Amino acid sequence: MNAQLEFTSQDRGNPPSGAGSSPVRLDALFCEQVRRTPDAPAIIRRGEVISYAALDQRSNSFANALIGAGLQRGDRVAIAMPRSIDLIAAMIGALKSGCVYVPIDIAQPEDRAAFMLKDSAAQVLIASDPAIVPAGFTGTRLDPSAIREHEEAPGLRTEQDDPAYIFYTSGSTGRPKGVLLGHNASFYILGSIRHFRDGELDRVAAVTSVSFDPSVFEIFAPLACGGAVVLKDDALEQFTADEHPTLLQGVPTALRQLARAGAIPDTVKAINSGGEVLTQDIADEIFAACRASRIYNHYGPTEASICTTIATIERGSTQSPDLGVPVAGAQLHIRDMASGEPVGEGEAGEICIGGAVLAHGYVGDKVKTDARFVFDRFSHSRVYRTGDLGRIAASGRLEFLGRIDDQVKLRGHRVELAEVDDAIAAMDGITDAGSVIQTVEDGDLRLIAFARADGKAPDDAIVLASLRRRLPVSMLPHRIVWVDAIPRLPNGKIDRAALRLLGTEQPHDSTPDNAETASSPAPAGDARVAETIARLFGDALSRAPFAKDEDFFAAGGDSLMCVDIALELEDILDRPIPVNLLTHHSTPAALATALSHERHRDVPITREGNPDGEAIFIAPGIRGTDTDYDSLKPLIAHRRLIMLHSLPQAEAMIRTPRIETLVDVLIPLIENEQPEGEVTLLGYSFGGVMAYALARELERRGRKTRLVVIDAQIAHCSASPAHWFAWLRDEFWQSLRTNGLDHAARRLARSLCFWFPKTLGRFRPKYIPEFITSENPQFVGSLVQAATALRYTRRTAPTLLMAAEKMHPTDLLNNPDRLSGWSSVLTGPQITVRRLNVTHAELVRRPVVNRVSAIMEDWLAGPAADQYQG
Repeated sequence: MNAQLEFTSQDRGNPPSGAGSSPVRLDALFCEQVRRTPDAPAIIRRGEVISYAALDQRSNSFANALIGAGLQRGDRVAIAMPRSIDLIAAMIGALKSGCVYVPIDIAQPEDRAAFMLKDSAAQVLIASDPAIVPAGFTGTRLDPSAIREHEEAPGLRTEQDDPAYIFYTSGSTGRPKGVLLGHNASFYILGSIRHFRDGELDRVAAVTSVSFDPSVFEIFAPLACGGAVVLKDDALEQFTADEHPTLLQGVPTALRQLARAGAIPDTVKAINSGGEVLTQDIADEIFAACRASRIYNHYGPTEASICTTIATIERGSTQSPDLGVPVAGAQLHIRDMASGEPVGEGEAGEICIGGAVLAHGYVGDKVKTDARFVFDRFSHSRVYRTGDLGRIAASGRLEFLGRIDDQVKLRGHRVELAEVDDAIAAMDGITDAGSVIQTVEDGDLRLIAFARADGKAPDDAIVLASLRRRLPVSMLPHRIVWVDAIPRLPNGKIDRAALRLLGTEQPHDSTPDNAETASSPAPAGDARVAETIARLFGDALSRAPFAKDEDFFAAGGDSLMCVDIALELEDILDRPIPVNLLTHHSTPAALATALSHERHRDVPITREGNPDGEAIFIAPGIRGTDTDYDSLKPLIAHRRLIMLHSLPQAEAMIRTPRIETLVDVLIPLIENEQPEGEVTLLGYSFGGVMAYALARELERRGRKTRLVVIDAQIAHCSASPAHWFAWLRDEFWQSLRTNGLDHAARRLARSLCFWFPKTLGRFRPKYIPEFITSENPQFVGSLVQAATALRYTRRTAPTLLMAAEKMHPTDLLNNPDRLSGWSSVLTGPQITVRRLNVTHAELVRRPVVNRVSAIMEDWLAGPAADQYQG
């Protein structure tokens, strides 16, 4: 029996009339859904929502503009726009006009974008920014903001077999190659609609660059079945609490990082994995970090329309993931690499793909097309030679065994090492170059480049800066190693096995011996924080610490490394560190400034989020600013966030440590920002006390308020003798034996004296807990004294209280009602309490902060009618 998997009627994505049928046009699938659900949300983008009907009209405007520009069926339209609703409207509009869209990521290097425009013969470039248009482009630029053509359907006759889009992949000749595809992806999309279940396609997260073919599924699958596209910049952009994604897609290494960062929302029901090998360990890690019921493991090159095989991995499965069975009209054959003949069952060979999913070929390259898309005399059909090694297991399922050539997959992106080699060797001062992929800790992959210099080696930063102008970020080396010669085989090809050995001989940690380790205590002051960041940046790239103004991404870092760095910083600084801070502040000095508690020392109010959203006022934390909310703010950024800062009042608070000192300053700011209507206030920890005090004053002035308090402690110590005995036996005595009297006494003092200095004596700055780092302990002390002196009155207005249930035994002495004293203050049917089995600090750190934002969003969206629900 030949080792091949033939398409059967039971397989998902069976074409309507068999494997040879023409596909349904992607734009037609969308238009059919418009007629069924015109008012349903089609795209959600940072608080902005567009309906199917409105998206249809906007895409018609783009189609009519292209037709008005003289384009005809089959002409190429390049699209280089920021991720936005208009980006998707332009893609649909290009298809409606009968054209072929060529997506160009605006982050692409200029030289690469220029090549794509020329190679694709694009006649029109839809681009917002004129600077994107490369020199030498002779076509027409359309500004999307100026497109106001009529919104009626163009009425143009199109065919199902028309080409749809061109995706550029890495090329072995040193330059990218364009893959021309038709509407074949509709086979997979229609099959997915039939196969996916439990509302998995209700809200699909679009996180892939539109320059890569998985984006076609993320956009057109939900739009073909009444779902919504949740459009994000990338997989690392946090989801806001109102987005509720149900399906998330990514490569295994990226999904693992999201899992470790606690960044997979609880609403995700299923996960699409592809582009790399999915191991059992990674699958287990993903399942452990989210509530998804299943992972769909995909296999398929761009040349075969998104996906060729799928394996469904259910939660709790103990079997090692394979690549599953064919879908979408695909036919898989395993062929001998030399003879092209079928191999025996269970034997290894080259994976060849046939059927209805194949691309038209490579743009303007008949030689390459004929070499990869060949006639298979055994199946009597056209097949694509993937260059992948595989076999059909006894179970009848496909297993991936590696590559035949030098092509690699790096975090889902196809990388031809020859293209990297050529880009480096073409630089002035470099005579030869080679590159390899190396596996580091946790199975992660690194692209290591080796170069031979003509004389003195150029600075690594200069080389990387030059490469950024030629190669996409996914193809930039993580490290450059300078060698005397690039080893080569007798046939003249690069000996990559020898290069890998050279790479293992290079030191992986060039940090000086006297440098602090990553587990050392948090350094004090912004300069020391910058030193820590510099060391962590260097550790990520196996090199010496960075200079204070050296850019992490320019040096070869990537966004997924930022996840690990953020997690390490959280452990060191013991505070929430959102990943997006690292992506926007990529030098040690810039990131240290962004993390600084002093960043708003002279500004009483700042604004973030959606300027058109519902306002929510965020009360200052114990450091006088908004740093406690760094991980929460991106999750509620669909709202208008107004941050209040007390740090500018530090001197006044030290002189007069009363909450009213701050209330008198902040209330006018709130009233000026929102002169009328119900005011919503939010506070965490000490910020919860401030939010309560502000709400009380607003209510006194006749304003209605809603209050969200996240674990703020207001109770005085009233532990019973039994509690004291248990604490002395189980906590104090153990601490005394292990760490000595001073440590045990300070632990008790920090719990009782810090929060409640009037209980046992005058406040002492030395009792500030380690988790409250501040350059101004006197100011922090004044806030504590003010909170302690505040006299609370009963509140019955709408309030959400979230309380942490995990507490240190000493802290429990101060929490007799397990609600930090709020049970006597918050009363009535409009009070809602949510108890979470986590610690105080975890409430504003991933992954718990995702739950916190979801609880808050549900409460703000509906009536607060249930009292004290746990």
